[in-house]
Amino acid sequence: MIYREWEDGFMVRRMRAEDAKIVQRWYSQYCPMACDLDVVLASYPAEEKGFYIGEYQGEVVASAIRIPACEGVYYGSYYYVEEKWRGKGFGRRLRDEVAAAHVGNNVLCIDAMDNLEAMNKRKGYTTASFQVVLYKGAAIRLQREHPSDIKVTPVSDVDFNKVIEYDSECFVGPNSPYRRAFLERWFAIPGGKSLTALDKNGQVIGLACRRPAFEGPHHKIGPMYAKDLDTAHALLQELTADLDAEKDTIWFSICESNEDAKQLVKDMQMQDDIHLVRMYLNGDPKEFKKQVFAITSIDICGF
Repeated sequence: MIYREWEDGFMVRRMRAEDAKIVQRWYSQYCPMACDLDVVLASYPAEEKGFYIGEYQGEVVASAIRIPACEGVYYGSYYYVEEKWRGKGFGRRLRDEVAAAHVGNNVLCIDAMDNLEAMNKRKGYTTASFQVVLYKGAAIRLQREHPSDIKVTPVSDVDFNKVIEYDSECFVGPNSPYRRAFLERWFAIPGGKSLTALDKNGQVIGLACRRPAFEGPHHKIGPMYAKDLDTAHALLQELTADLDAEKDTIWFSICESNEDAKQLVKDMQMQDDIHLVRMYLNGDPKEFKKQVFAITSIDICGF
């Protein structure tokens, strides 16, 4: 599907599965990449706008995604122009003349590098009250007793509707059909692991997912939602129990103003690696919730 063509031969079209590999390779220079983009591409209908590729002379030269997370809220990521093609206006055209129209007056959330904050403000973005920080560390085992009334179990053992109900309490917007379709695939990622935490009454009080990176012993974690720090610790310990603390590295992104999440990464002796500025266009979705220990993915869904 071609969205727009220009006289100089540059075009913007819908991203395909093979394009995602190229885009993920571009972004692998920043951190290990997992299958996030593949999953979200497969989760949204084929006619859904928001997955953009810039093509010039038969070559993929630029990318961006602007996809709805829930009603009225979009997430933007993968905005990139290959270095040798910069300076020709390809990125600006893709972003401002195609992708912007899709978002319209809805809220758009992005996670930007620090050096882009001023530029984005000139374009009308506002800065959120928190940073998003990507942490990495070993899957160490802690000598920590967890409350006996917390039961950690695979997501597949719990009614999917109950999991969705809990996710809706923590996610940026409730009852999103996009989120439901996405999580169905997210929970079944090959080589991944998805767990819930239940209280003594069998109610869901935590959710955590892990997926492998394409290369090396790296594992991305998110979302991690939990009632409190004890529940988050119980989830994380079970989520990483089968990993090798000497070889495997775990990665996850937290909202820096969440004090319990900061305590979790401190307890796990993790190191901050990438600092991003959360920014909004067209309003503030009031997304911050203390149950969010790790967001789903800075690649495709920062909530």
